Amino acid sequence: GVPIIVVTAFGAMGAKEWALARGAEDFVLKPVQPEDLRARVSAMLKVRGIRQDLDRTLAYLHEREAARHAQRQAVLTNVLARTPGEPSPVLTAPPILLIEDESLTRQFYGDLLAQHGFQVFTACDGAQGLEQARRHPVEAVVLDIMMPGMSGLEVLERLYVQDPDLPVIMLTAYASSRNAIAALKLGAFDFIIKGLEHDLMLLAVHRAVRHRRETLNKQGEIEQLRARIAELERGRAGGQREVWT
Repeated sequence: GVPIIVVTAFGAMGAKEWALARGAEDFVLKPVQPEDLRARVSAMLKVRGIRQDLDRTLAYLHEREAARHAQRQAVLTNVLARTPGEPSPVLTAPPILLIEDESLTRQFYGDLLAQHGFQVFTACDGAQGLEQARRHPVEAVVLDIMMPGMSGLEVLERLYVQDPDLPVIMLTAYASSRNAIAALKLGAFDFIIKGLEHDLMLLAVHRAVRHRRETLNKQGEIEQLRARIAELERGRAGGQREVWT
């Protein structure tokens, strides 16, 4: 992980290629210009710092994903162990928006969600998905990250502008750490890999719906408190006016 700059008077043809092929980061011929060497060393240190930051970020992401996977498995075990007569924690037919450009995948996940009590609206691209989100008050979105035209990350960003509290679950066939980091930075609720256990998808959607409803309930309580405070302030102001009269 330590960058190496080769400094030499040996400038034979192929020497630079030989050094770089064996791991050197840079190649400087003597006589060396001090300003040039300092600039190269400074650049190498910056590159090393960036690499170290990236390694730390990726390690944190992998740890977080492993913890989330373990949590999902624990929740999945509890759900599967639930007795047949025990009610589901999610109410009847929560509306879900599924944005997926591949028709077979869209149909599969749409049928899966519908079979487990969700009302599913579908869209085959980003533009149609944004229109569906405007027309239907959905409680969660399942969004493919790799789509032609408007990418899933761009759709995620626009959905966040439309409704910052709407949970969006990113769906992808490519487990790219770069995509995961970008999606989480843009506010994604969860990140699901296609082809893994389908129950994990259902759990993620259940969690998203519960999160949405809890958020809306808290917002409603806050609005009620604000209305009550405003009412009390109006009553106090009216009482002061009566005293003055």
